[in-house]
Amino acid sequence: MEVATTKRTRLLRAVEVWTPTTNGLQLERSSAVYAEADTFETVSNKTRFHMGSGLPGLVWKAGVPVVFNDLATTDFVRHEAASKDELTAGIGVPIFDGEQFVAVLLFLCHTSDISAAAFESWILDETRHELTPGTGFYANLDRFRRMTQYLRFPYGAGLPGDAWQSRMPRLLDRLADSTDFLRASGADAEGLDFGLAVPVIRNREDIRSVVLLLSANRSPVSQVIQIWTPNEDRSAFNLTSTVAPGAGLMADLCHEISCAPGEGLVGTVWNNRMPLVQTGFDSEPESLALPAKEYGLTWSAGWPVIAYGQVQAVCVFID
Repeated sequence: MEVATTKRTRLLRAVEVWTPTTNGLQLERSSAVYAEADTFETVSNKTRFHMGSGLPGLVWKAGVPVVFNDLATTDFVRHEAASKDELTAGIGVPIFDGEQFVAVLLFLCHTSDISAAAFESWILDETRHELTPGTGFYANLDRFRRMTQYLRFPYGAGLPGDAWQSRMPRLLDRLADSTDFLRASGADAEGLDFGLAVPVIRNREDIRSVVLLLSANRSPVSQVIQIWTPNEDRSAFNLTSTVAPGAGLMADLCHEISCAPGEGLVGTVWNNRMPLVQTGFDSEPESLALPAKEYGLTWSAGWPVIAYGQVQAVCVFID
């Protein structure tokens, strides 16, 4: 298989999963990957977090996504290592299985002058029944940021409102041309190409917040982003949505590939109901593993969306 590769800026430098220790008093790292962040990895190997401590601990305490747009702050416990490895911003997302908090999924990035990306947390205002802006990070997107601070999303409106209504993740390409993306003109002006909205669900269906990841093809949040959903009898998960700015031919796998319980990253996340980061593709179906290796991709991360007592979808990042 021959593929054409295009030089792109890689946004993500680290993805981590933090889970409660056996006694439930701290968070410890259960899986992670680090790209060009060796110092940060060394420090992280020795780190644990109490509730309210550092970004993982703040997410644990708040129960909603938290964005740090400057990792140099002392509120970010590993700020010295982050600075050395040029990690600039991050978002932490809580994962719930029903009422039980089970993990924090952390995305940490490096931005450059050509980066165009945003991490947004949209928080449910139960009184007004709308999603309001929470914390956010905007790389070279000042106009887009200013526009966003005045925006609200009612139930079913826009990409966040759609994730709220469906209790499902939504992946949207070509934002500038989309009638479903209410900031399409801003996306066009700023060069944003695609977005992923993921609901944060507690209990069986209660929405606490929605995470929105937006980026340009030239500096994607991940080279490949996928959404997998179960078939009708839940005997397998099918790949149902893909954007692949850094590995174009992998978009052709959509609706052509599935996995069984326990098979590969998606099957493991489905079985364990937990986020997972892993390197390599030896456990993946050959139809996914071969192109991933051809494109020089090295790791993947799975993010389960759990509602109504079951895993309803798995979002996958491949880089």
